[in-house]
Amino acid sequence: MKNLPSFTLKVINDNGIFESFNQKNPISESQKDLIRFIVRETVQEILKENKALNQKSEHTLYQDRIIRISEVIKITGIGRTSVYKYMNEGCFPRALKLTRTSVGWRYNEVMDWLDKKQLALATST
Repeated sequence: MKNLPSFTLKVINDNGIFESFNQKNPISESQKDLIRFIVRETVQEILKENKALNQKSEHTLYQDRIIRISEVIKITGIGRTSVYKYMNEGCFPRALKLTRTSVGWRYNEVMDWLDKKQLALATST
């Protein structure tokens, strides 16, 4: 048998009492099953939380980026003419001049506009 690192595992038994297990105080098969279940559930919960955090940080990463008209159209579902019309009416975020011939919009401003639009539609019905 290989030399295992020393460990102590503390578990609450069915009576709510802590039990310590180590190499000198072995764990029964039913206790091993319970520990496996707890570890598996804990790992799954950690993975879910980690995935949610990664998605949140990924979304935050993209908030400050500049998007072009084609992406604005995809995100909002409105056409190019309507984008410029709403922008000139002051109802849509202003475009930023990127070069002499190109413009872009801040992603987070477009998303905020879309959220407000969807909220207005939801509350009006």
